[in-house]
Amino acid sequence: MKINWNHTYGIVLEINSFKYYVPISSYKSKYEKLKNDLDFFKIINTQTNQIYSALNLNNMIPIEDDYVTILRYDNLRTYRLFKTDEDFEKFVVLLKNELSIINLNEKLIKKNAKELYYFKIENPNTTMAKRCCNFKFANVKIRFVTILLKLD
Repeated sequence: MKINWNHTYGIVLEINSFKYYVPISSYKSKYEKLKNDLDFFKIINTQTNQIYSALNLNNMIPIEDDYVTILRYDNLRTYRLFKTDEDFEKFVVLLKNELSIINLNEKLIKKNAKELYYFKIENPNTTMAKRCCNFKFANVKIRFVTILLKLD
């Protein structure tokens, strides 16, 4: 089954032995005004100032390995429909640019995700914390769901 998705891919980080999926959000004009913070990271070409997309770390959710698919350039057409070969090539270039910037900033992204995790737990009533998933609750639920699914 082919799915025509738009940026439903992301990265997987590990915090306290839990893996978290962080979706990559496609470019929105509001990103022009936003600054990077614990819960937000712009994927931007620093040479041209072109914003490709963003990581909304506040949207990270726990995920089990069984539900992660490694996206490769040679299997993109399995998951996404492209109208033309040119659309496919443009998407591959976008992915390569995003991946390069994420890899260059890997330490900062991981640091921010971990700090955000603890910030949410220690300061649950702050505006930033309220934008985040309830990580501890989600961790329990993902284990429960995974156990149920593996019983089938």
